[in-house]
Amino acid sequence: MTAPLGPGPPAGRWLRGLGWRLGRTAALAAVVAAAPTVVIALWLGHGRAGLAAALGAAVGVALFSLGQLAQIVSARWNVHAVLAVAFVTYGVQLAAAAALIGALAGRLSATWLFVGLAAAVVGWVVGLIVAFRHARQPVFDSLFETP
Repeated sequence: MTAPLGPGPPAGRWLRGLGWRLGRTAALAAVVAAAPTVVIALWLGHGRAGLAAALGAAVGVALFSLGQLAQIVSARWNVHAVLAVAFVTYGVQLAAAAALIGALAGRLSATWLFVGLAAAVVGWVVGLIVAFRHARQPVFDSLFETP
């Protein structure tokens, strides 16, 4: 079992720095992944489909960015609190995405809203994987001590 990360400046600074790098890389990957979806929606369904896909992608990037910000803010807390924040944040993101798609589905194509959101989510996850891979820090290693 690892010791909880207290409010000590080195651990908090390192984790917040990692959080910002993860967020930037993931947001860029989400936008890059969603861009072809928007172009395809514009080509197949014209303006309203493209708008729906772009709005779905924007919702995905915004919700995941807010979740990443919550993780950065909670980086100084102990491990159990950070995990609780992560679970609550993911639940709120899922509920907010479902509510926004439900509210907009009558005005715009629900299919393209979902496709845009899904493209952004896949891009976000791929961006996180790439960022973690390049962080070159054994984040989950039990013997690792923060610098």
